[in-house]
Amino acid sequence: MCHLISAYSPKDVFNVDETGLFFRIQASRFLATKQLEGKKIDKQRLTVVACVNADGSEKLPLWIIGKSARPRCFKRVNIRSLGCEYRANTKAWMTAMLFNEWLGWFSTRMNGRSVLLLMDNCPAHTASAFDIANVDVKFLPPNTTSKLQPLDGGIIRALKAHYRRRQALRTLEQFNRVSQSEQGKQLDVLDAINMVVPAWEEDVTASTITNCWKHCGLTSSATQKRIPEVDEAVITLQNVLARIGYSDAIPAHELIDYNGEEEVCEVQTEEDFFASLEIGNSVVEEEEEENDDTVERPHYTSQQVHEALEVLQGYAMQKGDENGEGRKAIDAYRRYFSYKLMQAPRQTYLTDLFVKQGAVADD
Repeated sequence: MCHLISAYSPKDVFNVDETGLFFRIQASRFLATKQLEGKKIDKQRLTVVACVNADGSEKLPLWIIGKSARPRCFKRVNIRSLGCEYRANTKAWMTAMLFNEWLGWFSTRMNGRSVLLLMDNCPAHTASAFDIANVDVKFLPPNTTSKLQPLDGGIIRALKAHYRRRQALRTLEQFNRVSQSEQGKQLDVLDAINMVVPAWEEDVTASTITNCWKHCGLTSSATQKRIPEVDEAVITLQNVLARIGYSDAIPAHELIDYNGEEEVCEVQTEEDFFASLEIGNSVVEEEEEENDDTVERPHYTSQQVHEALEVLQGYAMQKGDENGEGRKAIDAYRRYFSYKLMQAPRQTYLTDLFVKQGAVADD
């Protein structure tokens, strides 16, 4: 395998892998097993597809697979603004049809560049999908992916640690809210996406990625036994859980490697594969209304956004912002907000009508 990789530049060697994410699982054993009276553990799942190259210079946008093609929480949301590619099927699993689509998307992003793509033997990774000229697809040896696959070697653990940290901090924020209805609000798919995408984009660093490739021995002759960035992510998560003060907290490592999340795809026969091509998402569309427990987001006006920015700026000044990080973040969004307003179609005002009438009279 190392001999094969050595024929490519590190920037042209990629690894793709899927992981399950029980996005509602709570860090408290009591809350995790009894989130709502009379209901069993809430294992609402997403499948997350990640892909990175060996030198850490490219983290491709995540693909996220849910159970509902158009959940209520997506209404009024511009899907292109999510920072990921979203797909759906009834089990929220990777399928041969979806992986074939992902591979075409990957090839397009490579823009004709000759690359090596390493992957495991997931049943959805069907050989019929790999006839792409510029992408050399290679399977890792069976029963070795936990040791040889960089995404399994720590990158996905880091991603989940950062996701669970963001989720725990969200819980801490809810404790400080007055509204009981807000405190009881469950995560939905949009909430999960809004945490896992920045966890991937901002928290999983290039050094994390390169160290995980070294850890697996694919880009270095001497494997790296410990991955400091992954260890640090786990410790930070544990510290946040301690800060919340759960008396029955699930240990950080259990949250990250939650039992059952490793199931990400189903075994498909050849007949199942071709049937899925014909059916597409029709089953999802028929059942999604019945199974959708998400909440539609409100419509926000530009005036509300302006007022919210004023509140944030005032809060930053009251709480102390000596290094200016809060002010800079607010100012950056204010500039973005102003730019979007300038791009919006201009409204017609009453004064404009008088100007036009006066011009006609002069003619």
